Amino acid sequence: MQNYIDILALNQDFQEFIFDKKLSRITENCSLLTDFSKIYKEELSKIPFRTNLLDSFNVNENAHSRLLISLLKYKPVLHHFLNFLTKKKLNFDISLIDKPILTVEKWRIDGLVQEEGKYAFIIENKIHNAVEQKEQIGRYIDICKQLGYKLNQIYILYLTRYAGNEPTIQTWGNYKESDFAGRYVKIAYKEDIIVWLEEYLQAISERETIVKSAVIQYIDYLKHVFNSREIFKEMDNKLQDFLVKKLQLTDDNNVKNIEYYYHKN
Repeated sequence: MQNYIDILALNQDFQEFIFDKKLSRITENCSLLTDFSKIYKEELSKIPFRTNLLDSFNVNENAHSRLLISLLKYKPVLHHFLNFLTKKKLNFDISLIDKPILTVEKWRIDGLVQEEGKYAFIIENKIHNAVEQKEQIGRYIDICKQLGYKLNQIYILYLTRYAGNEPTIQTWGNYKESDFAGRYVKIAYKEDIIVWLEEYLQAISERETIVKSAVIQYIDYLKHVFNSREIFKEMDNKLQDFLVKKLQLTDDNNVKNIEYYYHKN
């Protein structure tokens, strides 16, 4: 009988030990969160007031397509963009551009740039990782053929969120990526679109104030999407340093994980 009592007492002691450890861990975590929140609020208060109209709206993939197409409707922007894509191995004769027709969500294609008898440029937008539909690109190619374009007049731009995102083979339907060598380009918003917009911003003349304002706002919004606005960098660095110190992270992988959390949305 005494053995059972001793066992129960030992179990009680163990449970109390576990409880005390959990309580201590909870207290430590609460303290960590309190200190983290204090630094966050202090640093946030130092940041000058800023506003971006796009922050106030639900900018989904369709909205991003509309924003991009609205910029590309300005011919100098379209020329600059196509020149940028040629660096990504696009083989397109820019001299063909005369009176392009640009549409959004027509025939369910995110974006389409075309001139009858010359070219049809399909733009597929996956910035928010929308589910890839069955044979999606293949169906868009068929639509362009029905509009009268030959296969060698059809071009495809596949926009992803990050450079590592890839379309699946099935999206091509009855076609293959190799059928569009020089006429298919995949680029990413984070690694490419922001870079292109910043390059074009440098090329805009001072008198093009409306276009310049639109580009600045869009760059700022995209940097918000990817948590890379310069205005927040100092605050982010201080918060990262705080976590590294408090959590005693000395392993490079742990530090990189914190950086990953802050810079990948």
